[in-house]
Amino acid sequence: MKHCKVKAVFLAVLTLAGAAFWGTPTAAVAVGSTSVSAAQKTTVVLDASKGATADSLQKALMNHNDPNYKNNGRTVIRLVGNFTIDKTISLYNGAEIDATKAVITGKNGLLFVSYSKKGNIIRGGKWNLDSRSTLIKLSASSDNLLQSLNVNGGCSTQNGVVFLYRTDHTAIKDCTFNKTLSQAVCVYSGHDVTFARNHVNQAGGHGIYVYGGDCDSNGNVTASKAYNISILGNSICNVKGDGIKCVRCGANCTVSGNSVNHVTLNQGLDYDELRGEARSGVGIMVMECDGLKVGSTCSLEGRSYTGNNVNNTENYGMHVNLSTGTKILNCHFSKVGTNGIHNSASAATTVQSCTFEDCGEIGVFLTPGPVSSVAENKRTARNSSIRNNTIKQCGSAGITLSKTADSSISGNTVVRCTDYGVYCIGTRNITISGNATGSTKERDGIGIGYNSECSGLKLSGNKQISVVLNKTEMSMGKGETFQLKATVKNARSTLVNWRTSNSRILTVTATGKVKAVGAGTAWITARSADGVEESCKITVKPAPSRISISKGVVVMGVGEKYTLTSSVNSGTSSANRTYRTSNSSIVRMTRTDWRGEFTAVKQGVAYVTVRSYNGKESACKVTVRSAPTWVAVNQKTMKLKVGQTASLSAVIASNAGCANRTFRSSNSSIIRMTKTDGTGQFKAVSPGTAWVTVRTYNGKEASCKITVVR
Repeated sequence: MKHCKVKAVFLAVLTLAGAAFWGTPTAAVAVGSTSVSAAQKTTVVLDASKGATADSLQKALMNHNDPNYKNNGRTVIRLVGNFTIDKTISLYNGAEIDATKAVITGKNGLLFVSYSKKGNIIRGGKWNLDSRSTLIKLSASSDNLLQSLNVNGGCSTQNGVVFLYRTDHTAIKDCTFNKTLSQAVCVYSGHDVTFARNHVNQAGGHGIYVYGGDCDSNGNVTASKAYNISILGNSICNVKGDGIKCVRCGANCTVSGNSVNHVTLNQGLDYDELRGEARSGVGIMVMECDGLKVGSTCSLEGRSYTGNNVNNTENYGMHVNLSTGTKILNCHFSKVGTNGIHNSASAATTVQSCTFEDCGEIGVFLTPGPVSSVAENKRTARNSSIRNNTIKQCGSAGITLSKTADSSISGNTVVRCTDYGVYCIGTRNITISGNATGSTKERDGIGIGYNSECSGLKLSGNKQISVVLNKTEMSMGKGETFQLKATVKNARSTLVNWRTSNSRILTVTATGKVKAVGAGTAWITARSADGVEESCKITVKPAPSRISISKGVVVMGVGEKYTLTSSVNSGTSSANRTYRTSNSSIVRMTRTDWRGEFTAVKQGVAYVTVRSYNGKESACKVTVRSAPTWVAVNQKTMKLKVGQTASLSAVIASNAGCANRTFRSSNSSIIRMTKTDGTGQFKAVSPGTAWVTVRTYNGKEASCKITVVR
């Protein structure tokens, strides 16, 4: 993955602007043939308690600027105490203000301005601005730094508290902007601008707004696009508009490592001059940009930034509109009002390794529009890739493509969406492969749907994630424990988390062991790491006072198999019922839980006993004899009228045993069986001849010919 880098030229110019741009060095810094030491700086202190005013600051800036911008003997103007700035102060080349020990009250429409100047640095200070105040406007200026400013209030205009107009090589770092009436920072057609580790809280407009120039009536940009913009590691919370907005940004622009929370629609203000989408309530807005990188790994000052966290937005988590080549990597979107990412009229968008949780409508939505201000033939939604993302609980579908072409959806995990994992509407040449979904609504059996207008759809290697429990409904006795088991299919992890809907009725351990602690009904749920769930409904009843086995006496033949069941007294329950044999050389148990299944091994007598979880028992006496060598029926022929019923019984040798005897009819339209085990009971249905045959467990048979007349 590429890392964004600050160009060497930028570094050199920043050194000229003051080594303190990146942190004051302790050794000399070479710039061309000149060596400048931090020790050469001088400091002028303006102390408000001793009469220093805004006029004093303006005079000091005039007297101590660096006209040639060589940084030789740069003077730092240090503000101390409580200042009031009620006029516009002009900055000059090499102006450096240290307000670390000052509190500044702003009572003017514009506090600082710089036209075509270089090397302006303002550092530190608590800045309390009135509703009309813009802190600073930098116009056609370069090599500027605003660092560690704590700004409260200010700015009822669309330009923002900080307005950079066609500036370059400028950084705003470690600043706090709180309760601004419009956006905190606005950049118009700048380049090589860095925003790093700033905090924006309670902004009445966008948090950070980068605008790359106006368009004429034909859609052509009349000013240069913004490029080399880095928005890294900022925290933006409680803003009305967009958290981060990039419009007409060009090459090498990166938005990474930012946290955007609580973004709402701007209902109170309608900034027409903000050039569109001013009220949109989107976490990250991308409009008419080329190659913007959102979440790519980027290094600055020895720190690495990657991804973005966007949470609690009233509209989209991210909107990509009329843009080309946007790359969205490693981002997390949660609690989004509508779509996690809404990609409209944008081509070659990549969404990779992102997580979407609790998006109101769709995780990722690709569509060509409509965008009413743009001609239809200029809108596109092609050549995009959505891969290796995790999408959980995002409305009707995890990924939806509408009238999109030549794109691929691969390696995504989509769970807990109400309808589809992936859904296509009127698409062309879409490849959907290697995705895993937990959707229950599907066209191809794996949570992927499409309408009849789609063409060239290619599906391969997609799977459905599921969690299967060994029980989905049961009852237990109070005080009983039961082991639930979960099998996870087609998921990245086989691990599950267990939870109870009511801990006063059921408790559950991390391994799925359930204990019934109180009467009532509750659900135990197993959730996979991908978010797919399955639940078991459990009703807790009193412990049984007795248990009964389904047969008290059974006579079997050697080699025969038999199954016993059991029941407890009414109103009670025992989920765990264990069976055992008194002599495994005569009767061998093959299943001992819930049902007692066993095989007769040799002749003799043994007892099969069932036991409830609280120790109640019941037994069946099992006598094993030799296997039957023949079987006979009590009648060989029989004549019946239509509607009559009759029965047959089977006889074997006295020294033989056979617990399982089955009866069948050769023609159910003439003779219909009503009982097929033990004795054969049947009904004459229509005239004709049929045979009722009895069969022993070891294949011996005998038949009765039955004639049915009217």
